[in-house]
Amino acid sequence: MSEELTVLVVDDQPPNLRLMEAMLTPRGHQVVTANSAEEGLALLPYYTFQVAFLDHQLPGMEGALLGEYRDALKAGSALPASPETIVHALLQRLEAGSQPSLRRVFNLTGTVLHTNLGRAQLPAAAIEATAAALAEPSNLEYDLEAGERGERDAHLEALLCRITGAQAATAVNNNAGAVLLAINSLAAGREVPVSRGELVEIGGSFRIPEILEAAGGTLREVGTTNRTHLADYEKAIGPRTAALLKAQTPQALEAIRDAIEQEMTAFKSGDGYALPMPSVLSSGRKKA
Repeated sequence: MSEELTVLVVDDQPPNLRLMEAMLTPRGHQVVTANSAEEGLALLPYYTFQVAFLDHQLPGMEGALLGEYRDALKAGSALPASPETIVHALLQRLEAGSQPSLRRVFNLTGTVLHTNLGRAQLPAAAIEATAAALAEPSNLEYDLEAGERGERDAHLEALLCRITGAQAATAVNNNAGAVLLAINSLAAGREVPVSRGELVEIGGSFRIPEILEAAGGTLREVGTTNRTHLADYEKAIGPRTAALLKAQTPQALEAIRDAIEQEMTAFKSGDGYALPMPSVLSSGRKKA
């Protein structure tokens, strides 16, 4: 079903206003008319218009489609034969613009968890639970046992800690947000060693150095672009070191996990360093 819109129609010809109103109102749209540009401007503080149809001869208030017709006329093309033709074209644009921007597509890329296609689909049980939670008021940020305001993270923190073995947990919707929160919480104003080979760009043009800067951490580059050893990290660690950041590389996810476990073993031992270590990992392979 198309979205019901509030539409502004500005024209100094009453028959045109009546025509637009007669065409749009039966489709469920609220039509607000004005006879002049000044009258239309006066209506703006009182309505939220999703679409505006403007007489192209009104100075300073030209609609997109009518502006296209004007440009076509200047280029020597003929205008539509009748006002009804213009109205029909406007209605087509209105209907197209009121359709949801998210559409169902076929994933034929060969990448099962595709970032651009929504990654993993939710199972039916999760969809039903989401619909139920959104349909009625819920205790999203209310502690029923204590009878006071609670934390929304409480609904997922226990589950995440159980799965990962972490002491505390939260969730955000992308890697960049997770890195920013982790660095800001653990390393604001202090140094974060990162391998030069891992100063990567996360999806959406978020770059590790820029995220560190925005989070308040100080980047300390270690190693080279093709190889970084444990000794490189040891040389970089000092009194101002707050955390070690391990970022995604072009290797497969399992290789990243193996590298973390092998290279960071010393930091888990009694004679190593007690430093938190945020990691940026991808949940799927990416094509070059």
